[in-house]
Amino acid sequence: MTVFWIILGAFIVLAIIILVLALSRRRSEPVTDDYQQALRALLDGREIEAMRRLRDTVMKDTDNVDAYVRLGRLIRERGDAEKAAHIHQSLTVRPALKRSEELIIYEELIADYLAMDRVEKSIGLLKELIRLSGQKLHYLRQLLAMLLGRKRTDEVADALKQHKKILSENKEAAAWYAELARLQWEGGEDAKAAENLKQAQKLSKNHPYAFIVQIRHFLDAGENSRARSLIDKFIKLHPQYAEKILDLVEQVYFNLGSYERVVPLYEGLLKRFPDSYQIRLRLAGLKAKEGAPDAALALINEALTESPDDVMLLLQQVRFLLEQKKYTEATESFEKLSGQLVFMPAICAECGSHLDRAAWFCPACGERICEP
Repeated sequence: MTVFWIILGAFIVLAIIILVLALSRRRSEPVTDDYQQALRALLDGREIEAMRRLRDTVMKDTDNVDAYVRLGRLIRERGDAEKAAHIHQSLTVRPALKRSEELIIYEELIADYLAMDRVEKSIGLLKELIRLSGQKLHYLRQLLAMLLGRKRTDEVADALKQHKKILSENKEAAAWYAELARLQWEGGEDAKAAENLKQAQKLSKNHPYAFIVQIRHFLDAGENSRARSLIDKFIKLHPQYAEKILDLVEQVYFNLGSYERVVPLYEGLLKRFPDSYQIRLRLAGLKAKEGAPDAALALINEALTESPDDVMLLLQQVRFLLEQKKYTEATESFEKLSGQLVFMPAICAECGSHLDRAAWFCPACGERICEP
């Protein structure tokens, strides 16, 4: 009888173990499957399905931090930043978060708060990220760009002083000081602007962006001769960046009554940099204004041999052909143009923001565009 109860007890224990394992397996498999399917849906652009599967995932597996992060991101992108912030904020109080997870959560919270225009929260979190992360420069760039974009110049100056060790490359620090000077001149803080431009020049002698800022300042102050002198020096030292100052060149030479000097200047630059898109377009436009449409058209046609589908070149070609009343050729160019009519503005490769042509770094994320 004792043996019977022992065998029966063993069968009961074994049955319980099998049942527990089966239930555990049934619970875990759908979680893994939902999560993997959610990732596939995200890759395929099926956002609604991805959200549904991510919700299912976090309901079954509350430890899946990545699923929570992705769910919050999708909710923000669909217009509910407040709910996204609530999800991401709830993750910050979890114990035993990995540092990498913590940084990702903070990044998402910054995006949430920016979507709600809660700037102070975003700035505070960026400062925390600078403290916590090994990638301090990345977050410092974002902080500086955010402060500069809101013209909080005193805070920019403080951040540059406080984190000068992070900006170990003098050329980058110089660009930030030059941008700070530009904004201070715009705001009438002339003494501070002059001091910060001097700091930029001290950090990197003849930095191209410091030239650009000073040329703009002289132009705004009506000191056109000084501006032209700096333009000449800039082109001599940094001809590879000439495209960034073409607007300034034309304004200064026009103000000085010597606009006719722009054409030979552009011709010289084009000989050195035959692939310079902007210089070629501007030179063609000036040739047309001078009454040399054939020369203008030749410049465009030459570029089109290398880039036959370029929208701006085709537009200029149509324009010059119409001005010369070559209607058949203009029609052919326009038909080609109609299939290519997609304008691509200058954008940041890091965050996709639109860029001003003279920008040295992205005003949204702070990433550098130029590498002097």
